[in-house]
Amino acid sequence: MPSKSTRLLFLYKELRKGPLDIIKLKSISKQKEWNVSDRTLYRYMDELERDFQIEGENILINILENNKKQWKITFDGNGNEHLTEDDILTFFLLKDYIPQSIKQNREHFFDKFYEWCWKRLSKSKTYFYINKQPDCFINANFAETVYSQEEQGFLKLLIEAIQELRTLRIKYQFDYTSLPIEMPDTITIIPLKIILHRGTLHICYCSLNEEKINLIALDQIIELQHEGYYLKKQIPQNFENLLEKLFGITNNINEHIYDIELEISSTLGEFIKRRTWHPSQTFNLLENGNYLMTLKCGINRELVGWIFSWMTNIKVIKPNLLKDLVQSKAAEIINLYDADTALSPNNTFK
Repeated sequence: MPSKSTRLLFLYKELRKGPLDIIKLKSISKQKEWNVSDRTLYRYMDELERDFQIEGENILINILENNKKQWKITFDGNGNEHLTEDDILTFFLLKDYIPQSIKQNREHFFDKFYEWCWKRLSKSKTYFYINKQPDCFINANFAETVYSQEEQGFLKLLIEAIQELRTLRIKYQFDYTSLPIEMPDTITIIPLKIILHRGTLHICYCSLNEEKINLIALDQIIELQHEGYYLKKQIPQNFENLLEKLFGITNNINEHIYDIELEISSTLGEFIKRRTWHPSQTFNLLENGNYLMTLKCGINRELVGWIFSWMTNIKVIKPNLLKDLVQSKAAEIINLYDADTALSPNNTFK
């Protein structure tokens, strides 16, 4: 176990990132395997407040509900010395390009930001940029998921669980991320990351004592609650490599990783090569003016759907499995109209 001074220094660095309370302190202790009591953690924070002072920084103690303590660092000065036009631009880029329903639920935060700027910067040129930036951006919000107030609450609980190394008990409905059909609809998970993909928030998670990593969309969850805690060492080692195996975020049809080649028409190729689709993507100009796109990943529903979205401007060269899937789905679509077949839920990749 690291020395006491090392632990105190670590806690001070954590304070610089944001306020700490006993729940977060216990989470840090478990993550770092310090094996110390709550009383010891309180004693550490008392020592930091009393002895560990840096010029221009002060540790402030707030008393929260139920008489719980919260520690935070306050900084001397008014905080506007280094606020530049680029800082403000970055803020508005983030504000205007997050999903609309999430932004609407946080309008009070943006109002507080404007008020803060007005009080501190109204006499400076910097405030001119704050007034002008909102006129520059618009978000089409195309295909974005609209989140209910309950789902916004789920998002807050998810963030807390990831930060505090807590497990979650969730109940979910329907499926468009290829969850295994044999999974029960209520499960205990370790939430790892929140991923924004095509306007929808997804939770990357694993189950306790399992290496397999799954993803589930936030709007699939109908019940969610904190359950317990876990140790950081329980997170699968292959977590960071998950997205490299997938095209997008849906699960692959099998465990194989394929060398995929797609021929793309010249005009579409110019468009596609400027965009990020997968970490392994490469583009080579062919003699006929078209492009050869190569990928090294699994095959899933999202890849097949993406190929269909470009209609007759793209053709599968290999592997044969992918070529057969595209051809068979094309035949099913034609038959849907020729035979006037009634629609029914159909997931080829379950």
